[in-house]
Amino acid sequence: MAYAQGAIVVGADPFGGSQQRPYLVLSNTTHPFHGTEYLAALVTTTERAQAVPLAGAYAEGQLPYESYVNPGNILTLKETAIEKRVAQATVDVVASTIDELTAYVAPESTL
Repeated sequence: MAYAQGAIVVGADPFGGSQQRPYLVLSNTTHPFHGTEYLAALVTTTERAQAVPLAGAYAEGQLPYESYVNPGNILTLKETAIEKRVAQATVDVVASTIDELTAYVAPESTL
């Protein structure tokens, strides 16, 4: 099953802290491995200055606790690591997360 950009999915925790954790799918259908791999951001319950809040920002479904997207923690999430889709974030959440991420990876003027 291919997941759309903005899908909030639950899958294996790459850090081993818990059995599963939520992620926000950031990649779109132009990703070369769409359907088998996704660029995703970790979703956490820890509020940070740069985190994007999910409260009131669900287009469909929701997480059972107050959550934030961490744009500084991006990974490749394989389809086989995803257990299920639990919600869909709004376009604004996806855009805000990508905007914040872009600031982290934009070329620095000193290069």
